[in-house]
Amino acid sequence: MGAIVRLMGCPWATPDKSVAQEEQERAHKMAQETRARFRVALFHELGGEANAARVHAEFQRIRAQYHPHQVPGEAEAGPGERAAVDRWERAYGLAMEAAFSLWPNLAKGASVEVKFVPTYRIQVRRGPIGGYTGDRVRSSIPCGEYIVDHDGSRLVFRDADARGGGRDLTVDLAEFDELAAFPEDLDGTQLEVIGPIGVDYGRKNSANA
Repeated sequence: MGAIVRLMGCPWATPDKSVAQEEQERAHKMAQETRARFRVALFHELGGEANAARVHAEFQRIRAQYHPHQVPGEAEAGPGERAAVDRWERAYGLAMEAAFSLWPNLAKGASVEVKFVPTYRIQVRRGPIGGYTGDRVRSSIPCGEYIVDHDGSRLVFRDADARGGGRDLTVDLAEFDELAAFPEDLDGTQLEVIGPIGVDYGRKNSANA
C-alpha cells in the first residue's frame, strides 16, 4: 500500500508553459520537495506508512458514517471515533506545517489530498514506455526497476522522469490494451510485477540511481 500525495490549490506548482524553463524546473522541484516532506512527516507522526493507511481508512469510514454532518464530540460519537478523527487531523496538520515550512507564504489556500493505493515493485523489461508528467507533458520511462502506485486506471511511476529532476510519471492504462488486466496477465508485455510492497521512500529507482 502506498500513498499518492497531490497538492491542491497550488497554482505555483504547475506554472504556465510560457514561463522560462528554469522557473518551471524550480517550481517542479519545490512541489516535489513539498510532497516528500508531507509524506515523511505524516508517516513519522502515525508510526509508519502501513499505520497511516489504517488511520486514514478509519478516518474516512467515520466521516462517511456521519456525512453530511460533522463528526460529533466524544460524548455523542461512538467509542473511539472522535479520538480516531482527531488523530488523523492532528497528523495531517503537522504534515502540512512540515511540507510548507521552507516556503510558508505558499501555504495560503493550499491543501494536500492523500490517497492510499496498492503499490508494486515493477520491472520495465521492454522500454521505453510512454508516460506523462503532472502537467501532461509526454515523457519516456526507460527499462529498469520502479516503485509504482496503481491508481485505478493509471500507474504512477515514482521519480521516473530523469530529465525532469526525478518527477513522477503517469502511465494511462487505457493507452495499452495489453496492460488492461494489470497487475494480472502481464506475460509478454513491457512490464513485470516483482511483488506488492510497502514503499521505501528512501530507495531510488534503479533506472535513476
